[in-house]
Amino acid sequence: MDPRTAGGGSQYPGGFYQILTEALCEAVRDKVKLDRRNNAGETERDRLLSRGVFIPEPEVPPAGEHLWEIFWRVGSRRTGSGLGGNPLEPTEIQAWLELTQTRLRPFEYNILEAMDTARLAAAGSGDEPEVRTSATTAGIRSVLEAFGI
Repeated sequence: MDPRTAGGGSQYPGGFYQILTEALCEAVRDKVKLDRRNNAGETERDRLLSRGVFIPEPEVPPAGEHLWEIFWRVGSRRTGSGLGGNPLEPTEIQAWLELTQTRLRPFEYNILEAMDTARLAAAGSGDEPEVRTSATTAGIRSVLEAFGI
């Protein structure tokens, strides 16, 4: 049995990698909500810190740290439409991977796409399906909800 696919031979590994995808998407949503600026130009993180509330960085699973780094590094060059950031283009990811001589497996690319979808949804209306959360992420989320974020 291949532990990466939890016994399934599908093109998109399930089991562990599905949980990893959900955890990374949850961390992306939390980071975007904390870093979003209000009309006064203040981030939610700054607003909470000014009230004495410490908000830790979203928890990134160790198995996904490399994808977290790639996502934010490639995303730092993201283009915008005036109404927000555009989705990451596959050619942008491919160019970055070639320039840095980094290799991704197909399911890792799928995880990056899922993270980008989560980022775009969190930056926009926030309408997206609920996913499982870890105890730490649930704790962060409860603090954010307590302050109406």
